[in-house]
Amino acid sequence: MQIELIDQLPFPVNGACCDLAALACADSSEPVVAIGDMHGLRRLQLLGINPVAVVPPSKSFPWRNKRRLERVFRRIGATTVVCRSEWSYEIASLLSGVYPIRPDQDIAPLQPDAARRARLRRSLGLGDSDNLLVPLANHPEQIDSLVICMCASALAIANVPVVMMLPSRAKHIARARGFLSNADRVLQVVVTDTPTAYFALAADALIWGPHTIDENPNPNAERCITWARGVGVPVLCPSQFQDSESSTADVGELYSCNGTGAADVAAPLLSIFGRRT
Repeated sequence: MQIELIDQLPFPVNGACCDLAALACADSSEPVVAIGDMHGLRRLQLLGINPVAVVPPSKSFPWRNKRRLERVFRRIGATTVVCRSEWSYEIASLLSGVYPIRPDQDIAPLQPDAARRARLRRSLGLGDSDNLLVPLANHPEQIDSLVICMCASALAIANVPVVMMLPSRAKHIARARGFLSNADRVLQVVVTDTPTAYFALAADALIWGPHTIDENPNPNAERCITWARGVGVPVLCPSQFQDSESSTADVGELYSCNGTGAADVAAPLLSIFGRRT
């Protein structure tokens, strides 16, 4: 029996599952076993993934992850395991009685879809004139929510209102909520449990980050940026990824965003959205 193994960890880990892998898993018809907490399970369910079993992850005692998976695979009769991340592949490789494999990592750029874009924007309550910025990262905790909210404030002062999207598990989310409640003007921020990449088609601009400086955020960066450019909207990313080429003519323009401060993010957005006002 073949199953999918996906992880949605409550903490950033090198090699863990990114949003693109979760979206690919959502398109699979195979049964899914998930490693994650309740929030991770909710993220999967919002993508339409309903795991047949959920294994709570252990950071302090990694060997528990192996033992728990062994019991689950034995119970459901799994023989082949399609691992959606290097992290889960390493665990599955330690198990006896199962054959772990990794799916093809080449992901084609996202294709524009006007009908789905309209549907997603309606679900967010957005009008035709609203500009939506969607952040992308390997893990929601790598996104600095306070920087995004401060960026929204800076753009509002310049009369360039932008609707910012935030994952509910973004870094400094409590401080960001406090900033929003004390702001001297209305700032539009959408907080969601759904992986933000799901809303990429609804975006008017995408950004790789803005990231906290706690961990290296760049694994999968080139894959995500290439994928995001297929939407055909501007994509903000560090200048080290500005040289990425695409054979597709209708791709989003890359804008340099090297810093991790609100002004660093606001500057290219002023250039992008200021032209539309």
